[in-house]
Amino acid sequence: AFKDENSKLVGFDLDLLDAMSKKLGFTYKVTPTEYDNMFMAVANGEYDIGMGQVCITEDRKKMDFTEPYENAGLQFVVRKDENLTSVDQLKGKKIAVEKGTAAHKYVTEHCKDSEIVVLPAISAAFMEVEQGKADTLMQDKPNAVYYLKKHPESGLALLGDETAKIPDGFALPKD
Repeated sequence: AFKDENSKLVGFDLDLLDAMSKKLGFTYKVTPTEYDNMFMAVANGEYDIGMGQVCITEDRKKMDFTEPYENAGLQFVVRKDENLTSVDQLKGKKIAVEKGTAAHKYVTEHCKDSEIVVLPAISAAFMEVEQGKADTLMQDKPNAVYYLKKHPESGLALLGDETAKIPDGFALPKD
């Protein structure tokens, strides 16, 4: 999800939740929170649903999940004017990620020769790259594509191929 020009949260997960609520007859209230904190809150039963392109991974099995609604890979995003043409060129570069995400885990494990800049929100990671404070960011490919489409003035582009696909679903408290 991203805030639109009116500061309203918009995005695929919100559209999906809205369609589900209409079909199943429930109401909901969206509470924006830092991604990393959301998992503890869902696992503890503070939230009924955790959403935001949640990758269903083994280390998140302290929660239950809906059936996957998508299988998405992770993708690097760079400034077009940086002339980066290959993921191999990222060695020693600054990589921005949102704390607690699959991208955070991926770059921690696979980009040990790079400086990882961990931020509380993906919007901050996009800003870091746009402003030249980081060389690249990693994000779920559908979210990266959505951001680039919504912000053509950002001067950003995808780099390389997406990683292996990971199923996404809504996180739920156990049982």
